[in-house]
Amino acid sequence: MLQHIGLIMDGNRSWARDNHLPQLEWHRRGYNNIETIIDACLERNIAFVSFWALSDDNIRERSDIEVSYLFDLLTRGIAKLVEQSNAKNVRLYFVWDRILLRSDCLDALTIAEKETENNTLMTAIFAIWYGGQEEIARAVCALARTGVDMTQITQADILIYLETSQFPPPDLIVRTGWHVRHSGYFLYQSPYAEYYFSSHNWPDFSPEDIDLALGSYSSRVRKFWK
Repeated sequence: MLQHIGLIMDGNRSWARDNHLPQLEWHRRGYNNIETIIDACLERNIAFVSFWALSDDNIRERSDIEVSYLFDLLTRGIAKLVEQSNAKNVRLYFVWDRILLRSDCLDALTIAEKETENNTLMTAIFAIWYGGQEEIARAVCALARTGVDMTQITQADILIYLETSQFPPPDLIVRTGWHVRHSGYFLYQSPYAEYYFSSHNWPDFSPEDIDLALGSYSSRVRKFWK
């Protein structure tokens, strides 16, 4: 059974350009689509759904105005997401490099995790200011600080110190916007993940697109390492 679907939310800027809308509008429209997709995954009995909202590279490339708008959007919108999640028994969890987030945004996301921590029907994971390689580097640094002999560490040792280690590996990773690459999402845990690439930009990605991705997944024979 598919337990964890990961979503790389790409194509937002193209969507705004194609619809002749201001550039910052794609952030708001893309954010609003998250709830639609959470509902679709709930209806399809998917226990874990993860969203790659922002990569660390994305943040570095954005202007100060755009980065400030993103943090404002997260901070203002999280209360509504918490209310909706509690009504649907969905736990919220955020994966981030915490030292890089604006303090008010960090506080809001921390509160959101606390207020939904007892929900059990689904876990919705949001990777914010995230990069797979950077996550592995932070895990290795954390492991080194324990004083362990670094010449003897194993894959399992590193996994314990990943921010994403408490979640099952993604069974299916879906990327919107028709860019055929994984970009390092859940990098350490995804060697056997299946991939599906959608031509729809994220704001137009719909429950019907989820069904297309799941249909493609169900037609495959997963061989893992065999």
